Amino acid sequence: MRWCWLSPSAKSRTAENCFRKMAMRLIILGSASGYPTAKRTNSGYILDIDDSLILFDCGSGVTRAFMQARLNPHLLNNIIISHTHPDHISDLPQMVQMMKLFRKTGTVNIYLPDEALEPIGKYLKACYLYQEGLPFELRLRPVVESWKVDKTETTIRSIANNHLDDHAEMVGERGYFNKTQSYSYALSSGGKRIFYSGDIKSLEDIKSDLDDLDLLLVETTHFNVGDLFEIAAARDIKKIVLTHIADEKEDEIKMAVENNKFGLELILARDGDIIFL
Repeated sequence: MRWCWLSPSAKSRTAENCFRKMAMRLIILGSASGYPTAKRTNSGYILDIDDSLILFDCGSGVTRAFMQARLNPHLLNNIIISHTHPDHISDLPQMVQMMKLFRKTGTVNIYLPDEALEPIGKYLKACYLYQEGLPFELRLRPVVESWKVDKTETTIRSIANNHLDDHAEMVGERGYFNKTQSYSYALSSGGKRIFYSGDIKSLEDIKSDLDDLDLLLVETTHFNVGDLFEIAAARDIKKIVLTHIADEKEDEIKMAVENNKFGLELILARDGDIIFL
């Protein structure tokens, strides 16, 4: 069964339009930056491909947002993490527990940066989320260069970025286990091409991967959005969703969107928004 829920930013859509057959939709569960805020949930994005759900990132409050969106836990088979900053991963145990309590079956794949596989595995056990107590098979998998997503005709390609480079000196000096792994993701499914930036250090991390996209889901915290618009104007990008929004930058981003002179289709993400592809 497909749920369809109209967010405040989608009031102009009729229920008939909402329930028309759509092969793919993006649901914004959380659009906040890493700064604490009362206005938004941390990063979490559902891609619904023919009623198979893929969750990109799982920050604080994402499980609650998942339920608010009336999504079906039994359809969630894949969770993909961009990096392990708390605002992208802190709700992961709660999401696993939700699926346990709803008696989900089958397999759930959680794709993680390689550096996180062992500690996250131990953390889930510390939360009493043992494999033996789960009604589904939980697989923690390393992010690799590319892979096919279970239960969909979807291919994902990972693009390593430099978001965590500032930690490298500390990691080296202290001998921490971290490898400063952070990823953006390019997804191809049913003839659609989607790019999720995750968090990046600068636009240099992603600008070579932005050609011919149906949708660009891009953070706004670590660069000037006006610079993005100039790059995007030279590419064939049908929709750009601006997310990972800090309270103190929101007015600046809104102004940049309103003054967009390139004719780009820009969407300022809000929690609960649904974007059809």
